[in-house]
Amino acid sequence: MSAIYSPLEKRRKLENLLDRGLTGISVNPLVEGVDLPEYLSKETKVDLNLSYAFKLPVFHITNQEVRATLSFNGVEHLCIIPWESIFYMEAYNKDESLGKGSSYLLDLLCMPKELQAEALVSLGLEESELEDLAWDFEFSDEEFFGDLLDEEEDSRNDDGCIDFSAFLAKKKAEEESK
Repeated sequence: MSAIYSPLEKRRKLENLLDRGLTGISVNPLVEGVDLPEYLSKETKVDLNLSYAFKLPVFHITNQEVRATLSFNGVEHLCIIPWESIFYMEAYNKDESLGKGSSYLLDLLCMPKELQAEALVSLGLEESELEDLAWDFEFSDEEFFGDLLDEEEDSRNDDGCIDFSAFLAKKKAEEESK
């Protein structure tokens, strides 16, 4: 699955948001590798809350996924959430003194198709423009992340994630120059 943000960018963003406090994430439960309680597996999206303050029995953030033991209706479940399944993150504590950069991340390409159309309209984008934003993940993690960090420095905001509007403007300028 393609994404606008690399797994490393999503990891950095999530860690930055968690440093601010309670963070909500939206997950596409139909992505391969997602493990949530069975009754959530058919949903279009699943919203989860994460926080370091929860002192969860398991809470690991790696370059591949987030693993967290969360409680659903009083029953704990070890959730496995690959980065490709996370399409939205938001810090509920928006006090900018707690960290630089925006307080959310939106990855349109990881969003369930049912929600994409509405998001594209709200951003003034067409579906054909969306595919141009995809990252190619055919490199090894080390090669890909190293190149990405070097090449895209000019369009990064303070928390290390690519600024979507700057990235989109750059893509449109490249298209117009052809």
